[in-house]
Amino acid sequence: MERKQSIAEYLDTLQLEYTILGLRKKIFTRTKDKKFFERTMNAKAKHIRDISERNSLPNIFNDDIVREKYKSKVYPISGFPNFHYGSMRSDQREEFVEKDRNYYYKSGSEVRVDTESGPTIGKILRTIFESEKVVVAIEGEESTHCISNITRIL
Repeated sequence: MERKQSIAEYLDTLQLEYTILGLRKKIFTRTKDKKFFERTMNAKAKHIRDISERNSLPNIFNDDIVREKYKSKVYPISGFPNFHYGSMRSDQREEFVEKDRNYYYKSGSEVRVDTESGPTIGKILRTIFESEKVVVAIEGEESTHCISNITRIL
């Protein structure tokens, strides 16, 4: 079997995928999903450590700069994370995007809302994906915000 990625590219992919799986483990609520993400993360961590050790390379487990590099690729300053769907078939991609969005903007989730007067904390009451709006309770008051101004508190 011919390898399509170099070892360095493979290590990069593994670390990015590990970071994304960690995010999914935080936002998905089903125990079955969380266990799957945990198992997959453990397998990827083993490969990351093995490749890094064999090649004396820093990784997300032993280097803060590397860890922050991958976190910044996934977690934006505000809004929906970059899950990096890559080369998935379009039907698979749509399914993953829908699941990720539904869990990320799940009712009851605590969020930071970026408003004109600055960031504030609230709780999602409902999300209206068709209009890209989120209804949030902030200090007991309901208000509607653009989905891009909503960031989950994880």
